[in-house]
Amino acid sequence: MLEKLTVREAFQWFLENTGVYAGSEQYLFVQHLTLLELVDYVRSLVNEDTLTDNWRTIVINEAQALRVIQLYDAFNVSFIGEWFNFDTKPMFKFKPEINVSSGEQSFLNLFSTLYDHADNIKTGVDIDRYSSNSLEGIEKDILLLLDEGDNAFHPQWKKEYVKYLREIIPIIFEGYQIQIIITSHDPLTLSDLPKNNVVFLEKTDQVTKIGNSGFKRTLGANIADLLKDSFFMQDGQIGSYIAEVIDFIIEDIGAGRLTEERQIAIERIIYCIDEPIIKFKLAEMLSEALGDQSFEARLIDDEISRLREKRRQI
Repeated sequence: MLEKLTVREAFQWFLENTGVYAGSEQYLFVQHLTLLELVDYVRSLVNEDTLTDNWRTIVINEAQALRVIQLYDAFNVSFIGEWFNFDTKPMFKFKPEINVSSGEQSFLNLFSTLYDHADNIKTGVDIDRYSSNSLEGIEKDILLLLDEGDNAFHPQWKKEYVKYLREIIPIIFEGYQIQIIITSHDPLTLSDLPKNNVVFLEKTDQVTKIGNSGFKRTLGANIADLLKDSFFMQDGQIGSYIAEVIDFIIEDIGAGRLTEERQIAIERIIYCIDEPIIKFKLAEMLSEALGDQSFEARLIDDEISRLREKRRQI
């Protein structure tokens, strides 16, 4: 009888009629018939148009990829709580035909990780890669800690971070009561949170303590104001290198160390600074020290020309 069956039919017979026995216990393979559905669907996708030269890659569209993932997931779930250990190496690898930035990859990783963890909770996985404790005790209440989840995001996504969390997490963890604790060093994230829901941590001499937040503003606060707060930046809100360069310029001007070579170098640096308050203050200091306002006048003329051009374009 078996010799008359096709390979697929023989494999189906094997799944339906065999298993593993250990004393009085038995493990039947029939519960893994979802594998046949997965194999059938993948085989249906293979044709001259989709198969690549190496016979190991097929090209499929988004809807087909989603169906493969669903069937593959159902096959994996059929092993939950059973006898066998599992190999973390996936059966399939999906490679979208787009190049993503590191920030985009971080965004995808965050929410796919949350989805995977939520799915493991819902399907009764005991312990997954994200937790060393059993998930079986989780009923309805979940405390979710996201440690600097926005770390590699593009600034525009950092602005949307809290919004995305509020919109996507209720979908991912549908049916559960979720409380989220997030850590962040980014003012864009903080501006979406009321200060009553924010705890500022300060680190002094390797000791971390809760800081005074009584006079801090967060929800809807101006990003520049948040940046000025020492919680985000020490010693101002510009890069450490240019801050050091500016300090040297001020010292040299104050001490009169203005050789012709140094003067030219200082003027070049001032000319490159984009912050107008710093630019014109340094130019004013240099002009006063030299007794010559020609450089300051050139900067003012350039600024007037820039503003006129901007006015013309309005």
